[in-house]
Amino acid sequence: MRPKPIIRFERALLIAVAIELINNFVALPALSRGLALRGFEMTLPLKVASVAAAPALCLILWYFIARRASVIAKWLLTIFVAFTLYVFFGQMAETPLKSGNVMLMAAVIADLLKIYAVVCLFLPGTRSWFHPENVEEEADEEGA
Repeated sequence: MRPKPIIRFERALLIAVAIELINNFVALPALSRGLALRGFEMTLPLKVASVAAAPALCLILWYFIARRASVIAKWLLTIFVAFTLYVFFGQMAETPLKSGNVMLMAAVIADLLKIYAVVCLFLPGTRSWFHPENVEEEADEEGA
């Protein structure tokens, strides 16, 4: 049975991925126009990659964390979220904020949900999920 922090992780990350996917899809025309102004044309594979790459990576890591209890995937997701926050806040420093920007608010909500999801991975209840053999050994030592 999965611990509650893993279930909360799962819910938060999947909601964040859904928001991010919708947000990326809505932002695609603006991205295409911005690239066209710089002389680049977005091909179909580039459009698909720009909309789905980050959500797809999150879903792959979600699977390995929530279904396979992979410690490596846990750390990869932690690094990925930290990197995307670094990039996001770097862009925020360069771009003035406009109040009422729905896409920006959606991105902030998605990032906050990802942070919450990663925090859930480090809560005490997840030890049994990621290291079941250590928990069994500790229980045996306590019982002896």
